Amino acid sequence: MKVAYFCDTFAPQINGVSTTLEKLRAYALKNNIETVFLVPDYPETQPNDKNVYRFLSFPLFFYKECRVVIPPVFKAEKILDEFKPDLIHAYSEFGISLAAIRYAKKKNIPIVSSYTSNFNSYLHYYNMDLVSPILENYLNWFHNNCALTFCPSEMTREYLFQKDIKRVDIMRRGVDPSRFSPTFRSDAFRKKSGVKEGALLFTYVGRISPEKDLDILMESITSIKAAYGDKAAFAIVGDGPYLHEMKQRMGNKAHFTGFLKGRDLSVAYASSDVFVFPSTTETFGNVVLEGMCSGLPAIVPNAGGVVETVTHGQNGLIVPPRDSAAFTNAMKRLLDSPRLCMAMRDRALQTAQTRSWERVFELLFDRYARLVEEKIG
Repeated sequence: MKVAYFCDTFAPQINGVSTTLEKLRAYALKNNIETVFLVPDYPETQPNDKNVYRFLSFPLFFYKECRVVIPPVFKAEKILDEFKPDLIHAYSEFGISLAAIRYAKKKNIPIVSSYTSNFNSYLHYYNMDLVSPILENYLNWFHNNCALTFCPSEMTREYLFQKDIKRVDIMRRGVDPSRFSPTFRSDAFRKKSGVKEGALLFTYVGRISPEKDLDILMESITSIKAAYGDKAAFAIVGDGPYLHEMKQRMGNKAHFTGFLKGRDLSVAYASSDVFVFPSTTETFGNVVLEGMCSGLPAIVPNAGGVVETVTHGQNGLIVPPRDSAAFTNAMKRLLDSPRLCMAMRDRALQTAQTRSWERVFELLFDRYARLVEEKIG
């Protein structure tokens, strides 16, 4: 099978989608599956890969980590005419993927899409609610022009059904235990994060931006530090437009690492004790699974795809969305019960062990094959 991928994010950018595509590309290479990737260019240095084609791009003004490519219609057509794909997968809904839809329709090739980000939910955090109906209509048009839309969780599938996007299937996410593991634990990282002997380190990893509901986390940090002092420490891992304000408000209550990747990110996870993630806008939340693979129970809101990774009272705690008091009480529960925290740590590891990328992609390519057969039939 030959598959062409279109996406508005890719390496060297690091996020849930680019990580998934990196793992997918490695799986295809290992299994002798031919692929091409049509993706944005970036200002920084990029790897020179023979099956990756990059196009001039610019950042979304309200979400700069996502790049938009002016649809490279004729260049994309030339690349695909030479490659002759059996199926096209549009991994994002904007610029470059419009060329994917055009080509698939023109050549009568099956095309599938992915719904990976709740962009419509993000608009509220940027005071852009007036744009919401326009964006919703566009996304509905885009996904309904595809044979199938993949999303990472049952909750997201239900949301898409409500939006009249009916042909939806689940493509879950995996985690790499060689990258995320308790073996990366580092006393040096804990010391740098201000962790005193016997204290718990609560860590957030992700984009530092309003749509991650970090105002809730800041309120909880303030309450916990007032009640527990040095018995609790906090690390904030990531970068984004909310970072400056967050640093100003938190002062020395939390350690800000900035953006981390590779071994440094592995160390940050493994050196922590509890993963805290207040975001209500996640379609899945890869970072929660990465934290569990590093041995961290998670505290998450009862919203979005994260609740399909966390089982309340088993491998973490689920609290009402945007409720700082409930979030604080969940932290207190783990601070007051080290035995419970350790039991949840073991179950978090067990959860991660069932989520291999290999199985995720086996199921994906089986689904591709059925769609191609249906088209031929």
